[in-house]
Amino acid sequence: MKDPIETKKDKSIGKVERFSRKVYLESVIRHDYAAGFGDRVTFLSSFIRNVVICAQIFVNSYVCNNYESGDLKAICQQNFWYSICQLIMDTKVTNKTFLSNSIALAFDEFKQKYPSIVYNTELGAAIKGYSNPLTATCVTVATTYVLNVTNTV
Repeated sequence: MKDPIETKKDKSIGKVERFSRKVYLESVIRHDYAAGFGDRVTFLSSFIRNVVICAQIFVNSYVCNNYESGDLKAICQQNFWYSICQLIMDTKVTNKTFLSNSIALAFDEFKQKYPSIVYNTELGAAIKGYSNPLTATCVTVATTYVLNVTNTV
């Protein structure tokens, strides 16, 4: 078995050497916070996954119904996905740059037809600190859509 605190030398880049160190998560978290840490991470991950899945369902529906629209170039942007997630969570959209009126109207129509697309707002209000993980997830989703469009064209 390898040493849990293992140092690894990465490839040299010029005159700079980069090292990384593997450490068990339990050794980094303070004892006071360790009790519910795993549960909180799992809960937050589940929340983000559910919101993003709902966002993808709506966006895929919008793309299928409006494939000739000029609004579709925005689906490759992280800010677009974050704004859609805010619609899904029924919170105020903070950045409307990538969210056109036609998308907002389409979401209202979609929400009337499928009210369950709005994620449980009471649950969303109870979760704090989701902004950074949701932003990172939106970057991944936007990149995935870029790659999907690139591979299908």
